[in-house]
Amino acid sequence: MDFPPIRTLAAADLPACSDLAESRSWPREPRKWTLLHDVGRVFGVTAPDGDGLAAAAVLMRFGSVASISMVLVAARYERRGLGRAITAHALSAAGDRVVWLHASKFGLPLYESMGFVADGGCQGHLGTFADDGGPGARPATDFEEIVSLDETAHGVNRRPLLERLG
Repeated sequence: MDFPPIRTLAAADLPACSDLAESRSWPREPRKWTLLHDVGRVFGVTAPDGDGLAAAAVLMRFGSVASISMVLVAARYERRGLGRAITAHALSAAGDRVVWLHASKFGLPLYESMGFVADGGCQGHLGTFADDGGPGARPATDFEEIVSLDETAHGVNRRPLLERLG
């Protein structure tokens, strides 16, 4: 089966990203897709049958590093090379940056076949922040301090992301 070319998605395509995520039993997170679109690049492949997206992936670039995440392929198009193709496209768009990739256990064999090495992973959490009155609880008022702490923690300046979150 021939697929349409991989393209950079526009804001109007983001509901289809949530539809694709939900079809794979991922949370429906329109705010997250909007955030990722605003500070990164969201790639997609239109489904040949015209029903939404066949695949999607996100690339975030910060200085000398990049992150690939949200790689999804519609179930009806899996095992046809779309996951590899859209991941390779995002990797190419990362240029010469050091790239890390966020993978589920289902995608790990594909990414390892592409040269990625598992490093122990990360944990995602959903919810809302609440002030529990603990000793470190205080309003985030010093943005420059937050940027500095984040850069120390991540090894790269992620100011555009932090500005968008603020």
